[in-house]
Amino acid sequence: MTFEALYTLEDAFDEALKATCNAANRDVIRWLQIHKRNVLDDNRLTIESLGLNQMLRAFRKKREGSDVVSSKVESLCLDFGIPVLDLDDEISIPQDPENPLYGACDWIDLDNATVRQIDMHIELIDAQEAALHEKSANYRMLRQIVAQVVPGRTDIPLRELRAIAREKNGNAE
Repeated sequence: MTFEALYTLEDAFDEALKATCNAANRDVIRWLQIHKRNVLDDNRLTIESLGLNQMLRAFRKKREGSDVVSSKVESLCLDFGIPVLDLDDEISIPQDPENPLYGACDWIDLDNATVRQIDMHIELIDAQEAALHEKSANYRMLRQIVAQVVPGRTDIPLRELRAIAREKNGNAE
């Protein structure tokens, strides 16, 4: 009897990303559906659970609206004698404090959170803000450089600007 090496969902993701050259998620998902159906089927409950969790969170945010403060948050603020703050009903607590941005999170009701858990949520938000600021700066730098390839033109896709830049630098394919 031989045992095949365990092929995980993460292995399938790695293979799909390589096969699609890190394409958009919808394209990677389609590749997985075509080429790794058995892996997806074996992990159906996990995939459904994660997908339903994201869909439910998006639905709640859409339904509640970002401009509406819930009555739970309003009561919480009033009980502490502070003005009504723009807070969410739930907060995310990173399971791995060493990897708050990309690790899994537990979601708990704000009213059930401890001060330490609020601190962890704040650290996560700060890390997200720093990452977003860095990404924004990177896009600004990219924009400044690519805008110089054909000055005054902002309607040319990056793939075409890359080809023009290669030609200008003598690296045409």
